[in-house]
Amino acid sequence: MIENLFTLERSIPESVAMGVLSGKYSIHGGVIRDVGGRIVRHLVPAASTALNPMGLISAPFDIFNTFQLRDIAKTTQQLVGMSQATMALSGLNLAVSAVGFAVLYNSLKKVDERVKAIDKKVSWIKIFLESERRATLLLAADELSSLPDDTAHRTHILHSSRERLGHASMHYREHLESADDLMEAMAYQHFFCTAFLMRARCSAELGMFDNAVRELNAGTTDWLKEGQRIAKGMILGDGPERFLQKDYVEILPSAKLAEWMDFAHAENRGIAWIDTLRSNYSESSVARIKGLFSSGLDEGEKEQVVFMHNLVARSSVLEGYKSQYECFLENKITPSAFYKGIDGLTKESSVDGMYILAPTEAMAAASRAQETALES
Repeated sequence: MIENLFTLERSIPESVAMGVLSGKYSIHGGVIRDVGGRIVRHLVPAASTALNPMGLISAPFDIFNTFQLRDIAKTTQQLVGMSQATMALSGLNLAVSAVGFAVLYNSLKKVDERVKAIDKKVSWIKIFLESERRATLLLAADELSSLPDDTAHRTHILHSSRERLGHASMHYREHLESADDLMEAMAYQHFFCTAFLMRARCSAELGMFDNAVRELNAGTTDWLKEGQRIAKGMILGDGPERFLQKDYVEILPSAKLAEWMDFAHAENRGIAWIDTLRSNYSESSVARIKGLFSSGLDEGEKEQVVFMHNLVARSSVLEGYKSQYECFLENKITPSAFYKGIDGLTKESSVDGMYILAPTEAMAAASRAQETALES
């Protein structure tokens, strides 16, 4: 079925690259989409990648800073590289079809292990580890990661898990809203994010595509609100100008710092933020924030960078998921059916480890017709 929806390409066309440069199109994780949210190209990883759910401290940020149209081969590599860097920083796979239950289960276990390594005397850790919902979520993820082939049994597990995941999602959202410690908030945001992603996936696998879209959109909205609270209140704080210091230069280019500010403040000022930060910057103010004789970044400061990169990149990937679920709804195709089609492609068809999929003319025309019908 996938061949009726998409065609495989060896490069990203110049028209699409120009659209990204001009702002006509934007990259959101594993999709390039237009301002209406319609997918122009899918960028799907050709192989599963082990990701750190909490993200990384850095990535090849020069990819983001120096993207320009030179030649198509180079442009394709740059756009693919931007998506791969976003994937690594977000801790989420680019393609929702590839975010299988086993992948999500493993990400939960990694965060679980990270929390267990912290001093057990911290009050929120005891609550987190002993929560009944934690056991429910881990059990559901484990059960869903090895679904049986028998249709009736499989459907029963999906329905049962979907209900339990709804309760778990509400539980973790409430704890996330009240979290006032950075590590606590990051742990809860990942468990909440995973819960609503798994629930939406269950709905989509059951053919409940409208529900899947609603659940993903609602979860993303709630996650974004709390993600911005974490970014603005727990990471940037009262002195975001401290990130202009030379200690941060190698891991935090100006363009990325501006992206942080856009995310935290829900604005789109871009590089203009740097002038704002510079106007507040002084050696004395930074010394009060960081310490007069500081040299280099301590572990807490590095962790702030990792978490901030993670939140911003995750926001982008979740936006891509929204477009992908709209695509599943429009074409009545389950994520597993889509991924089965991807799994049938040869690695030789990939470009730098990614498959580039373009909507067929028929699919694009149907999408435009549907949009026109909704507007009329």
